[in-house]
Formats: sequence, C-alpha cells, structure tokens
Amino acid sequence: AGGQTARTLNGQNLILAAGDVVFGDYAIYAFDQTTGSSRWVFDPEKQGIAGYAAGAYELRTDGTTIYAGSGSGHAYAINAADGSLVWVAPLAVDGHSSVYDPVIDGNTVYVTVRHFTNPITGAVFALDRSTGAVQWSHVFSPPTPQTGSGPLDKVVVFGNTIIVSVDDGKIYSLAKATGVVEWTAPRLPDATGLDDSRPIILVRTTLVAGSTALELTGYDAATGRLLWQANGGQGSAINSLATDGEVVYVPYNNGALGAFDGATGAPRWIRSAPNGGLFTSYPLEEIRNYIDWTP
Repeated sequence: AGGQTARTLNGQNLILAAGDVVFGDYAIYAFDQTTGSSRWVFDPEKQGIAGYAAGAYELRTDGTTIYAGSGSGHAYAINAADGSLVWVAPLAVDGHSSVYDPVIDGNTVYVTVRHFTNPITGAVFALDRSTGAVQWSHVFSPPTPQTGSGPLDKVVVFGNTIIVSVDDGKIYSLAKATGVVEWTAPRLPDATGLDDSRPIILVRTTLVAGSTALELTGYDAATGRLLWQANGGQGSAINSLATDGEVVYVPYNNGALGAFDGATGAPRWIRSAPNGGLFTSYPLEEIRNYIDWTP
C-alpha cells in the first residue's frame, strides 16, 4: 500500500547460499538445494526480532551470510547455515520507510532507503558488514516540494565510489569512504513529469542510464562527463538494464529490446518481442542476482 510495492523482478530475491536455495517473500525461506526439504525460516515478526517483511526485497549473499532490507526500515544479516540473526540495523523505523538492495563491497554493505512521504525522499547507508554499524549515510534532498529524491535500485560500485540514481533524474557518485558527493549528472532536459526513473548499469568504465526521456545516456563513471546519447526510437527505458561487459541491453517500455555498444552508444540491434509480448530484463547481468553467480 502507499506505493510500497516490491521493486524486484521475479527471481531477484532467490539466491543460493550454504547449500540451500533461499527465497524471499514476506519472510525468508531456505530449502535444501538437493532434496528441496525445508531448512529454516527467518521471520522477524514471528521470532521476536525487530521489524518485518525481511524477504520483500532483493537479497544478497557472500555464501555464508545473507543480507536483506525490509518493509519496516531495518537491514538484516542472517546466518546462511541456520537462518539465525547475525545483526539487525534499525535505519528508518518511522512506519513509512523501506530498506532495499544490499550491495556487498569489502567490509561494507550498502543499502538504499526510501521514505514514502510526499514527496518521496531517501538516503544511502554504508554499514559495517560484520556488525551492521552505520559507517555513514547520505541523505538526498528534494529539489522542489513536488519532486522526489529517493534512491532508485541498488548502488553501482566503481573504484573508490558508489553511484546511485534518484527520483528527480539526477545521478550521484559518492565516495565509498565518506559518502561525500564526487560528481552529479543532471536530470535530462526532455524528461517528462516531475520524476525521472533512471536505471543505471556499469559497462567497463562507462555508466549507462535509461530514462523516461527518449535517450539512453553514457557517462564517464570516474568523472560524470557525458560521453554519448542514443535514441533507439522506442520511447522510455525505465526497467533494469543488462550487460555482458561490452553491450548494454535495454528493455523498452513499449516491449522492444535494444542492444547498444556500451563505450560509444552505437546501436547493435533492436527487436520486438514475438506474438506481441514484452521483453523483461532477465538476461546476462540480472542472472547474477537470481543465483548470486560470479563468473
């Protein structure tokens, strides 16, 4: 209710950890990978642990620990072997906030927070991977009283920075150590509406961003400098992008799927889904989220 719907695709909250298949719904469930027998359930609301809806959004694992956000404003670390709590971090327990999209990087776990106020606001938190202690947070302020500023999707890690897009169409690069802004890419001038959903993905050293506008945009991930713009003639691209490390794949809102060179923005091909269907962003990069696969 109130816009607090899960932002994950089917399968994005399904991971493999410690010999189990772990699935997030409202709670988090683990099943033996070989036999399918139930191994454990993590449901904070029923287990006397602060928070609820730990399985509602995307899960992450390093193989031994599972990291999760929640619909209650908490972040969790869970022992993958038995489902026991490692730590819980109350980040925004105001009754109208959710924690999303853990990203593991070294000794830090980054999560995004969205406050379902009017307008939507939010922040990025850097948490100690072992304890859940907050290392820093960066709050995004709305540029106008009508414009949202909540983070969209998970952060992208690049060198000593993390990169995130927010509701108003801006993209921020933050220092991993401090959360200080390194660079900002502005909202596209032809974006429609007050907000602009801009999915981002890293293709080598180029950050590629979609938009409600007509352009797919490539930025230098180190500086934020605009490198290229490409108009595939298919309208908005606000769904999750995918990459094989060279080409970026774009599922357009009209159901088409496009492939563009990540370094130059040159189009490779654009196809419509057969039988009037819709392409969704399952290939390549997103498959890593389904099974936590590392090549």
